[in-house]
Amino acid sequence: MTRDALKKDILGALIFGLVFAASYFYVGSLPVKAKMWPNFICLAGIICCIMLAGKSFLAMKKLPAEAEKKQQDAAARKAVFTKAAQTVGIVAVWFLVMDFIGFIVTSSLATFGLMCVPAKPETRRQMWLYGGISLAFTVVLWLSFGLVLGAKLPEGYLF
Repeated sequence: MTRDALKKDILGALIFGLVFAASYFYVGSLPVKAKMWPNFICLAGIICCIMLAGKSFLAMKKLPAEAEKKQQDAAARKAVFTKAAQTVGIVAVWFLVMDFIGFIVTSSLATFGLMCVPAKPETRRQMWLYGGISLAFTVVLWLSFGLVLGAKLPEGYLF
């Protein structure tokens, strides 16, 4: 909700509260003895108006924090989209370059890139670890498909 909508809620609650209060005093001035139910309705209306005004007032205080949270959510959505675009880009370059460079080099580089996109390595040790894992993964793929299963893997200028 916006600040203006919350102000209108508070104003409406105050107006209805005044109407219920006036009704309560009007019912008290009537000469009829059966006043309990109308008095209860008026008091319940006054209490509901106080609760609505208090809730709207507290929501107005929290409004800047919610706006900041929305900005953080938008930044998180942008980061997720960026990572997805990077992943699609890496896979597209992998397929486009594999025929020219070869399976082992492109698969190692693509695997390294795909590992670095979500994890963002912070130290050199992590970079070397990701490089070793991607190279080992590529060698296992090459051994599994190229030698054991006999599949023809793309060979390029490098390997």
